[in-house]
Amino acid sequence: RTMWQLSYRLESEEEAMILSKSGPQRLLEEVMRRCRDWHEPVPQLLVETPLESVWGTGLMDRMPKHAHSKRAHSSQEYSRVVVLGDAKHAMSPFKGQGANQALTDATLLASWLTRASIDSALLGFERDMIHRTSKQVQASREAAGFYHSEDAIQDTLKFA
Repeated sequence: RTMWQLSYRLESEEEAMILSKSGPQRLLEEVMRRCRDWHEPVPQLLVETPLESVWGTGLMDRMPKHAHSKRAHSSQEYSRVVVLGDAKHAMSPFKGQGANQALTDATLLASWLTRASIDSALLGFERDMIHRTSKQVQASREAAGFYHSEDAIQDTLKFA
């Protein structure tokens, strides 16, 4: 059994959603169109791909935003729900940092909870997490842009 993956840039989130919902036949047709001039065994591999194994999804990133604030902190509506990992700062897989950042979020949260009140810990955790992960999301975004550009073939060491 063989597994393959193809990623390519689309111009909008809407276009990605339409394609991912269009079904396996349409997705495979799009992949075959994009890979029609590739060398063997790629075309044969695509032809032999069982339709039930084809799926697609948009890969998008999200800069982390503050959910807790001092204003919310002083109100009765203040939430103690903590969001971390991809739910807070989704990033494309092109720097391989998604799981690493989620694990680091967990240790950072634990560290804050051992040294401050819950309310202060949530504020401190969020501030530090946003500072750290914003850089990773941006680096992942830049890598995705690079790997989906003509420059990727010319300069493979730029994002190594």
